[in-house]
Amino acid sequence: MNDGPQPGPHGFPAPREEAYSAARLKRLSSRRSVPLCVAVGVMASFLVLPSARGDFVWFKNGDVLTGKVVRLAEDKLSFQTQAMGLIFIDVDAISSIDSDVDLRVQLRDGRETTGRLVSEDFLTTLVRKDGSRLQGLTGGDIVAIRPQGLRLRDVSGDLYLGVNDKGGNTNLFSFFVRAEAALPELFLGGNQDLLRFRGDYSLSEVDDRLNSRSGDFHLRYENQFWRKTSFFTLEHVSFDDFRDLNLQIEEQTGIAQRLFQYPKGSFSLDFGLSRVDSFFDQADSEGEFGLAFGGHLSWLIFRTVRFSQDVSYLPAFEDFSDYLLNLESGFSTQLAASWKLKLIYQVRFDSEPPEAVSSTDRSLILTLGYSF
Repeated sequence: MNDGPQPGPHGFPAPREEAYSAARLKRLSSRRSVPLCVAVGVMASFLVLPSARGDFVWFKNGDVLTGKVVRLAEDKLSFQTQAMGLIFIDVDAISSIDSDVDLRVQLRDGRETTGRLVSEDFLTTLVRKDGSRLQGLTGGDIVAIRPQGLRLRDVSGDLYLGVNDKGGNTNLFSFFVRAEAALPELFLGGNQDLLRFRGDYSLSEVDDRLNSRSGDFHLRYENQFWRKTSFFTLEHVSFDDFRDLNLQIEEQTGIAQRLFQYPKGSFSLDFGLSRVDSFFDQADSEGEFGLAFGGHLSWLIFRTVRFSQDVSYLPAFEDFSDYLLNLESGFSTQLAASWKLKLIYQVRFDSEPPEAVSSTDRSLILTLGYSF
């Protein structure tokens, strides 16, 4: 009896798988509209719906990952996923690969050709452009999948729309928009590298006359120079009318270390240096240098339900009791091939805020997302 996954239409079954002061805003922010518990209940009703899209990697133990094949070199497959970003898979663990577009493939016997990879009977078949087929390939038979330069399909990401229940310096519901994008490899310096962008924007309206905005934008570049170790640099720009924050710029650079990476999830840590410039209505603080600590966890906890956790801690050199703490937790689940629901909880803590500004802001956000 075969204990592995049973072949389906493509060789295997489809996989199952996120200019008003703060004081005035507080006085104007007593309104509540739609209780989030109702929205959370709607989300829970979709927790078991499956999804499938993109390229597939089938493992010898029966697991499967969905994403996009980037390249294969030195017995490592670079694979871009929505949930975990760019990951690197040992070819010895791979049973077969299924791609939705043609790839440039080099075989162990030296031949190089272009074609689509298809999973058949637990092995990989290469379907060339002329229709000819090379069957029975194992992970070890393919020694390289070479990059073909930047293409539109290499850029992946998500767009989210939702509602944001903010607490701390205000107690308001706001409209929420998030955009995420990732370019799996820029090929700078010959190493595997990754560029990620994330942008959040919230807008609130009180009594049809007071508009308040907040924005949060991240741009992160990673360059893997040794096994699971990468150099990273991060630019984080934010503004928040609720906190009377005109502009805050966080810059980080350092080392990112992947501690583990499996088909179901990954965990990594950051360590480096930081600089923070803050411009509030009441006071400015420029050029605060310090350390940067961070952690990133992503884990598939139940069928199509994924948990994610990102945290950063930035203490100042001059006084370690002066620090910024940012935390985001999320639960996401697929609704269909490209649609998902995501529940996000954010905490932002400033140990030494200006007068009349609360040190802690919290947000509970429910979104509907579209993956591209």
